[in-house]
Amino acid sequence: MRILVVDDEKLLVKGMKFNLENEGYEVDCAYDGAAAVELARNGRFDLIILDVMMPELDGLEACMRIREFSNVPIIMLTAKSEDADKLMGFESGADDYLTKPYNSLELKARAWAAAGSDARMAGCSLPVVINSGSGNQGITITMPVVVYAEALGASEEQRLRALALANLISVHQKKYIGSLSAYCGAVSAATGAACGVAYLKMKGKISEEALYQVMSDTITNSICTIGGMVCDGAKSSCAAKIAAALESAFTGLEMSLKQRVFQPGEGLTMDSVEDTIAAVGRMGRVGMKSTDVEILNIMLGH
Repeated sequence: MRILVVDDEKLLVKGMKFNLENEGYEVDCAYDGAAAVELARNGRFDLIILDVMMPELDGLEACMRIREFSNVPIIMLTAKSEDADKLMGFESGADDYLTKPYNSLELKARAWAAAGSDARMAGCSLPVVINSGSGNQGITITMPVVVYAEALGASEEQRLRALALANLISVHQKKYIGSLSAYCGAVSAATGAACGVAYLKMKGKISEEALYQVMSDTITNSICTIGGMVCDGAKSSCAAKIAAALESAFTGLEMSLKQRVFQPGEGLTMDSVEDTIAAVGRMGRVGMKSTDVEILNIMLGH
């Protein structure tokens, strides 16, 4: 896998290059937007990590220019953390947005999942694990758990248990959503992945009851944040949706570890995690029936 890292902070670039190369990646570097566009045009990259505030050409403009000739996954990495700044990043064509200081494990997990989806959508012939009949959902569940298991030194049994847990939690949500819905399956998959990561991080460190509560709160926080994201069948945006869903799920996990969870009565949050899953599932299964029809009508030009 070949990654282009672009940032005017040379020390940060050096550190990222070192870490990524230690993971077995091939890394190219650039220190301004203009150089990034040129390298992206002349080279074949699997992922670009792009800073926003740079000389010559800022990251937003560089991202828009790269999008004129390439659909390579792009992660914006910047100190600007306001929602408006993130929106500008996504509007310029970025697939994901991380603020400095960043969690390198979370970056790697989201990057692997997004890149895997992008490769699959581009016609990669390698086999993939599926969840609920979807390869993209299988990738979304699997890659973050694999990344964290390796980094945390988990045993094979721990890794497999975390993967089984993550897959089952995703399937449990899909039971309520149904097989055909405009509800984006990356949401349920990312939520399952975050619970698998919670298992790897906290198993044996807290009681079983406390671990169950962490995972329950992670589910509530995740699906009540991004549960409205729709599936429109667009191949190129699947990677971006997976990255966004994982960002929300990991935020939900961090909230739960700090004993923060949305309370009953706040939107679709119900009295228990099971009732919340059922409520969001009903919204996806029943409430989005007309959404699914309208998406098809729009795509068909009706």
